[in-house]
Amino acid sequence: MAHAGLAGLPLAGVAFSLGVLLWPVMALYTNSAIHMYAHGSWAEVVMLAGGSELALVHGRLTSRWWRLTWPLALVVTGVAFIVHEQNTWFFARSAFLHHTLGWTFIAMAVFPLALVWRPSSAVLRTGFALMVVVVSVQLFADRDVAPVFGHLSPLAGAPHR
Repeated sequence: MAHAGLAGLPLAGVAFSLGVLLWPVMALYTNSAIHMYAHGSWAEVVMLAGGSELALVHGRLTSRWWRLTWPLALVVTGVAFIVHEQNTWFFARSAFLHHTLGWTFIAMAVFPLALVWRPSSAVLRTGFALMVVVVSVQLFADRDVAPVFGHLSPLAGAPHR
């Protein structure tokens, strides 16, 4: 078995499955062209990253350059989050979350990019893991009942609390 790499087998399978599941979201649940492009490009790169990682783990691909699909997937994910949110940062909680997640994913791409050249670096692996924790905290803090955010803009509608 080849070196497990950044994601290893479980995350690679989840990433590939997420890419597959984004296609129906793109086709059935989007209401504008920008959303369709964002979800479609996100689906493509996540499937590419997950599929290449699965092939690397199983030894079907051997070049370390296939690991560049992870930074590509993270940058495209970040750009998709930022571009398809048409409101400003402080318009509503969802807009704020889209912008913070987008920039977090773009910053997160530094770790797998550096891991292409230093694949056994514990510091880089820990940094990537901490970025995953940061994304999780952002998602958790943005729950509908989270006291972290108030109602950010009067244009966003009436508060739901």
